Amino acid sequence: MSRITLHKLQLFQFKNYDAFEAHFGPRVNCLLGKNGIGKTNILDAIYSLSFCKSYFSHTDSFSIQDEKEQGAANGEYEMEGEPIKISYALFRDKKKQVSKNGKAYDRLSEHIGVLPLVMVTPNDIDLIREANDVRRRWLDQTLSQTSSEYLRLLIQFNHTLDQRNAVLKNSRYGKSELAEIISIYNEQLNFSGTQIFLARKSFFESFSPVFESIYNEISQAEERPVLRYESEVNEGNYLSLLEASLEKDKYAERTTKGIQKDDIIFELQGKILKKFASQGQQKTFLLALKLAQLEYTKGILNKSPLLILDDISEKLDDNRLRSLLQWLHENTNSQIFLSDTDIEKTPRMLAEVGMDFQPISLQNNFIIPAETQQP
Repeated sequence: MSRITLHKLQLFQFKNYDAFEAHFGPRVNCLLGKNGIGKTNILDAIYSLSFCKSYFSHTDSFSIQDEKEQGAANGEYEMEGEPIKISYALFRDKKKQVSKNGKAYDRLSEHIGVLPLVMVTPNDIDLIREANDVRRRWLDQTLSQTSSEYLRLLIQFNHTLDQRNAVLKNSRYGKSELAEIISIYNEQLNFSGTQIFLARKSFFESFSPVFESIYNEISQAEERPVLRYESEVNEGNYLSLLEASLEKDKYAERTTKGIQKDDIIFELQGKILKKFASQGQQKTFLLALKLAQLEYTKGILNKSPLLILDDISEKLDDNRLRSLLQWLHENTNSQIFLSDTDIEKTPRMLAEVGMDFQPISLQNNFIIPAETQQP
């Protein structure tokens, strides 16, 4: 089992950091300090080095420091004894650039899965509360990290879908010409969409038991959590679905049927999670989802992904936090990065469960030297 370790992070004009450098320990790294001092920005930089984008924003320029023209995050890693240097450079006037050991990627998709990572933040509540596109994004990210073929098919599918939608919006085509063009796109969507559907279906068959086991272990409750994958696509019938919806598609000027509508239903004790579960149950459900993602990714890639836990005290009460740390201590050897505003509680609990950790106290965008930190 390969283990990934981030030894050093450097930031340059990245979010609230003009210049920043941190050295990390091999096991657990606790970023401690008040709200608003930049803990989450450091974690987002680590995320960006794995995924070539921010966890929190779709606009790259938001990661560049105000009034600056460029920004960067650089990471020095080790995997299987080999050093890996990743540079993530952002510019206001041109495309971002990601390089590995000094060589820039031609396509950013080539980097996905090189440094697998799972991130847990308070924003994950959107997986429960928001529309199905949020849940699909989590699903696609999970599968894209573990399969370059899935990512290739997804990119191909989205490109074809955009083209089909553009044709549906264009009123200059006659009926026969439109039907001929749409039939070509239908064939392409049928191929890539069916493969994606089958991959998603297979994923949940293996993922759900892992998730259910982790939920029950960290919740310490006799509850039945369920993940239910919903799709309009039936095996082998994707093309028929597209053909039957053409008239509706022409009226809507977009493709109304297909895997771009897929959803994941979250249930607990046979009831819809967002309607009936308590906040504690919802937080535990989400945490189990991410830990199962960690285990799934580790099993497929034979690598221990990095794990980020942002604002951990906000998500969990003391009992659930202790159960989480105990589970991590016993079940994973991933390098972990967590942030907390409580400078005492999480370090104390880490010590109680026997995990090695390095506290990193932050103040005014700088690390407080260890010799000046409060005991």
